[in-house]
Amino acid sequence: MKLKDRITLLEQRLDDARPPAPALFYWKQKETITEAKEAYKQRYGYELPPDGHIIQFVACDMSRAGNGREISKEEFQSLSEVHQ
Repeated sequence: MKLKDRITLLEQRLDDARPPAPALFYWKQKETITEAKEAYKQRYGYELPPDGHIIQFVACDMSRAGNGREISKEEFQSLSEVHQ
């Protein structure tokens, strides 16, 4: 591959690269989406942009008895207290 072709390819890759979008991660059982967005605003000093990604974690009971069911907010809080 010629140097000119390699430079052209690298320039094309740079043009195609998009800057990373901000993301909000939160536990569904710990806080609501509104509370998570407010905490994000307090932490970073600005609101989550419209193109920002929202990733919601959901706690599940993966024991045989639980069979993968989503646990309630109260169960999540009691488990969090035990592990602290």
